[in-house]
Amino acid sequence: MADPHHLEILQSGVQLWNVWRQQKTPIDLRLAGLQGAHLPGVDFSEADLGSADLSESYLQNANFRGAKLVGADLSSAYLQGADFSAADLSNADLSNAYLEGAILLGANLTGAAIDGAYLP
Repeated sequence: MADPHHLEILQSGVQLWNVWRQQKTPIDLRLAGLQGAHLPGVDFSEADLGSADLSESYLQNANFRGAKLVGADLSSAYLQGADFSAADLSNADLSNAYLEGAILLGANLTGAAIDGAYLP
């Protein structure tokens, strides 16, 4: 279950989150309901977003380096330029996600659904 304090700070805006995020680890956003969120440039590096709902979210240039996204729902998310280096996306749903320019170097995509994803 997502830490309510972490969700409260995230809902205060990306700029505040990213400043706070530099001082706080680990980040627990497991099962967070963030469907349709507008979070361009958000820093989710090393965060636990297991089974989080980020479907239909705008996450352009988001930092997911080393994040745990096991079973997360990123379907129909806008992820242009997002960095998933060394992230665990096993069993994640990336169907219909827009991934132009996304960095997937070293990412674990075992069992991930990518049907209809835009991967130029």
